[in-house]
Amino acid sequence: MEMSNYLCEICDNSIYKQKSHYDTHLKSKKHLKNLENPSMKKNTIEKIAEKVSELIKEKEKEKEKIADTDTGTIINKAKDEIKNDTLYISNLDAYSFIKSLPDKSIQCIICDPPFGLGEDTFDKHYARNKEHVIEGYQTAPQDAKSYETWAKLWIHEIPRVLKSDGTLYIVCAWNHLCDIELAIRSAPSPNLTVLNHIIWKYNFGVYTQKKFVTSHYHILRCGIGKYTPTFYSRAFYNETDKTESGHNAQYTDMEDVWYIKKEFAQGETKNVNKLPDELVRKMIFYSSKPGDTVADFFLGNFTTAYVARKSGRKFVGCDINEESYKLHCKKVNDIPFPTNVEHEKESTKPDNAGKRLTEKDREIIIKRYDELHKEKTKRDSMLVLEKEFGRGHFSLVNLLKAAGR
Repeated sequence: MEMSNYLCEICDNSIYKQKSHYDTHLKSKKHLKNLENPSMKKNTIEKIAEKVSELIKEKEKEKEKIADTDTGTIINKAKDEIKNDTLYISNLDAYSFIKSLPDKSIQCIICDPPFGLGEDTFDKHYARNKEHVIEGYQTAPQDAKSYETWAKLWIHEIPRVLKSDGTLYIVCAWNHLCDIELAIRSAPSPNLTVLNHIIWKYNFGVYTQKKFVTSHYHILRCGIGKYTPTFYSRAFYNETDKTESGHNAQYTDMEDVWYIKKEFAQGETKNVNKLPDELVRKMIFYSSKPGDTVADFFLGNFTTAYVARKSGRKFVGCDINEESYKLHCKKVNDIPFPTNVEHEKESTKPDNAGKRLTEKDREIIIKRYDELHKEKTKRDSMLVLEKEFGRGHFSLVNLLKAAGR
């Protein structure tokens, strides 16, 4: 184990290996005398100034390192960039593209950045034939430090372009989860805040003999600082919808573990990791409405672009791979922009839900229940009460239970 050294810069940089010796030195006549010596004081101040100067230089070097990170800007840039009122797709890299966007212009951002694995590891990590991976596919830096620096480069630009009530989703594997989180938490003001850590549990993880089978990805849902992102809780279900097993469908769908199957297209040429349409649709619908702008800065298979377009959202995005860009760009643009997409399910929330019950209210409800229960079952009596008084089922159950009914 490495020992700590204790340095006294005032007394000719004297070094002590034990703290007790260092503490004794601080009380010594030599040290106290040096403290009173003006030349020593000046020397100490100069040393502190030098140290501060060194720290500033190190900080500047770190900034230069981030700025000099190879983003692959405009590699094989396609000339037929698509840009209109509802669609803007470019062949730029993520960092350069985000820099080109106006402030507070995006409502929902979905990013599935490269996982930092080389082509020689496709078979090992994905059980995938690299011959089916689209030509020109580029991975992110593979070592942790470079990946973290690369992640900071584009993530730190997001707070500027995301609306105050907007949402950022980042899909990532376990191997670089820490780097992504560090980049999020170190973003400059306005800060990004992690609101949910969603687990996407998929089918058929890659079998290994010496490790547990990886069968999930992480999805970090983030907002801007103190602001709460817009969240459409009735995107798919209202308050009374039920699952096949009779559970509350809205509650089940809003849990933070998502069981969504991967989509397989055997033999097709594609990017390494294709997100299922269902997964992307869920993120888009809960965090935006038709007419809002959705973005993806690592388009890959263009899933986000296709789903956003079909659901009536404006879309902006980019992908550095020219082959992928050429394969999908025109197809997305050819999809007619719909104007009559359903936004949210109609609320079935009782009219008086959440309103405080007075003592008089309680007396009336109990009396009415007793009248109904003489001729009806408890279940049928409850249904009548819910309709007549505009109260939720469980609030009435609790009220009657407290009254001994």
